Amino acid sequence: MRCFGVIMLGLIALALLPGPALGDVLIRQIVHTDLPSAMGETQTAQDDTSTIWLSTDRLAVSGGGADALVRLDLSQFYLINHEDQSYVMLSLPIDLANVLPEDDPSAQMFKQMMQAMQTTITVTPTDQTKEIRSWDARLYQVEMKNNFVTIQMDAWATEDTSVDPKLYWKLYEALFSVNPVTKDAMSSFQKIKGIIVLQEQTVQVMGQETKQRTEVIEIREEKAPREVFRLPKGYEKKTFNPMEAMGR
Repeated sequence: MRCFGVIMLGLIALALLPGPALGDVLIRQIVHTDLPSAMGETQTAQDDTSTIWLSTDRLAVSGGGADALVRLDLSQFYLINHEDQSYVMLSLPIDLANVLPEDDPSAQMFKQMMQAMQTTITVTPTDQTKEIRSWDARLYQVEMKNNFVTIQMDAWATEDTSVDPKLYWKLYEALFSVNPVTKDAMSSFQKIKGIIVLQEQTVQVMGQETKQRTEVIEIREEKAPREVFRLPKGYEKKTFNPMEAMGR
């Protein structure tokens, strides 16, 4: 289950959206990933489509085999794995450092890893602008860095949409908080004015480099199907193990 990869692509490819919107909002984006070489062989690039539904008190992100669901009305966050038809549930707000019980054998190891993964996040607004599709966009340069991961990102954001930014960030806070790299990113990303319609990033992990390009191709107000914000029927509930999830 590529939980963290999907979430990173989905949540960072979007940002502050100005002005209130009525009803549900559908956002579709395409993601191109150039993977690092493995055992001296070039890996095939990956192309995915990600769909985001935003509503008054709920958010759904789908794509890449794993979905994320935020239900503020229930104070719950779900990660859904379609490959093995299972899901995990976390109560909001999420305290990632204490998500494992103290008697879990991996709890102390995970806390130590969390300390080692404390991330410095810098968002730098620029005066550079250009038109992307039908949107006037401004460039923001983003760096996220810790002892294991360095992410350099060019984020092009527009203010030509109409979604309530306070609602947006409140919903997306759960997606940030479940990832060790972005759990403290909220205050930094609020410097971005508008929605990110194009994101180009380079991710370096222990000498391996991955390049990703995420582009929003559609934003429209539309009534979400009822099943979008519900758990699939028949899926098995599992206990969330952050160590296992990060290794996938």
